[in-house]
Amino acid sequence: MNADLRDRLESLRERLRTMPFGEATNIVGRERLLLTLYLLDQGHGYMQPLDDGMCQELLGNGSELRKLSRLRQAAHLFFAHFDHLPGHSTLGRLLRNALARPDAESHRLVQAKCWRESRESLFTSDGPQRFVAQVRVGEKLSDAAERCGVPQPSRFLDLARQQYLFRQLEELPIGEDCPSLFQEVTAQASNQLADGEFIGVRALQILIRRCVRENAKALPPRWGERISEFACDPRLPRRSREFAKWWNWANEQERSVALSWFTGRDLEIFLTVLETSLDGEGARMFPRRCDFLRKLFRAGKIKDARLVLTRQAFNDVTHALPGRTHGAVARMRSEGISVVCIRCDDFCFVEGTHSFAIQLFTELPIDGFWEKTDLSTDGSRSIRRFDASDFRAGRIEAVRHVDSRWQQWEGKFIDALAQCFHVAWQGWRHW
Repeated sequence: MNADLRDRLESLRERLRTMPFGEATNIVGRERLLLTLYLLDQGHGYMQPLDDGMCQELLGNGSELRKLSRLRQAAHLFFAHFDHLPGHSTLGRLLRNALARPDAESHRLVQAKCWRESRESLFTSDGPQRFVAQVRVGEKLSDAAERCGVPQPSRFLDLARQQYLFRQLEELPIGEDCPSLFQEVTAQASNQLADGEFIGVRALQILIRRCVRENAKALPPRWGERISEFACDPRLPRRSREFAKWWNWANEQERSVALSWFTGRDLEIFLTVLETSLDGEGARMFPRRCDFLRKLFRAGKIKDARLVLTRQAFNDVTHALPGRTHGAVARMRSEGISVVCIRCDDFCFVEGTHSFAIQLFTELPIDGFWEKTDLSTDGSRSIRRFDASDFRAGRIEAVRHVDSRWQQWEGKFIDALAQCFHVAWQGWRHW
């Protein structure tokens, strides 16, 4: 920008601050100066909004765009602020019409040649989406922007980058990891789209709905891990702000896809804690206890699981988990036993470390346990702490991990379900 133009712009800014808009802009070179100010000072209170009427006034309903300098100004203004301009749709239409005219001077500008070739996709209200659709296989978005004449940086390109992110998620093979892609999702997760939705929520919707459509409603392990890095635990209370932000969009089927993965992850965490607690005969029994829980999970019998851990186990686990995924982990008041509380369709049971017997309940005798077991978002403190006795009180039956001459403990558990809850799990050995 030369010194003369800089001085004239500053003079116009001062006039706009002290005079009515019409009087302040009654100057020579009005269109050029105002377009430049809209580009530089978009959003300043002394400027009238660049709405449909102002676009037509400044551009002579398109006639001003016959001039190469004005065409370049208007195009850069469109890209730079895009949907932040109330009249961006009209501005785009005027640019499309001007670029289509054979007598336009645009052939003299290399950049304008790119605009002319892509005018019907770039200069529209859904231009960022259409631009992303033109990105070639293996082409970087920045290279596509240079090829199509989209300035960097610009609001248009920012929106296109968001759409490109979603396109990559739509095209990523099921279960495949792409660290750079997911790092970008995590970095932008709390940024908002033009419609107010969060980028992380839109990414979450894409991944979960693809699992429903393409992967038999199962969330692949690596995708589950990536989701847990930017989205909250779907087992948080429905009334919580975090749940409302991340999961209010999901129906029961969609939520169950994520719920199953988070539950399975916590079962595996418990099995790790369990293994470190056993020795002697207990250690010999570990593979069977581990296999039994995994069988129940694979068969779809486990609907929800919550960990209640000793202080050391709690600290180890919550330190290892991403910050948003502590919702189902709570603390024991004292050292000794850690437990996993498991909810099935018609009953609950609690499995514990050491020699803790399997405790069977119609419902856990802890008011609001499934709804209120929660941590603050930074994982620093649980709402309440529990004692091992809380998970024995009011039990219907207890099954010890001990075999008799006639029956193994797994069979005793299945028999207890039939006797206490009229639940028949046939063929469980083959799950």
